[in-house]
Amino acid sequence: MTHDKNGNLPIHAALNARRPSLPLRQALIEGCPASLKKCETEGGNLPLHLACTNGITAAIPLLLEKYPDSIQVANLADDTPYACTEEFGLSEAILDQLKYEGDIEYPNG
Repeated sequence: MTHDKNGNLPIHAALNARRPSLPLRQALIEGCPASLKKCETEGGNLPLHLACTNGITAAIPLLLEKYPDSIQVANLADDTPYACTEEFGLSEAILDQLKYEGDIEYPNG
């Protein structure tokens, strides 16, 4: 897999950018599932962290389906995707989905 100087793979770039369409993101998720487990970016973020941080809620279900354990992976700031979601103010529905998919008990929830 090719990455840029910051360690971003194409899926990372697509989840950091505002322009790529959901079909493009889906194609990257489906076409290169190994990239979902890569967190060689500067912040140590998996694609699920980026989707949560950037509010790309449409990609979250597919990311969780393809790599369910990603819900439990912390980045270099020691934040899980759930913490990123909470920090950036995504809706309660997304928080609930992340809790359900991860089957994890969280404080205050």
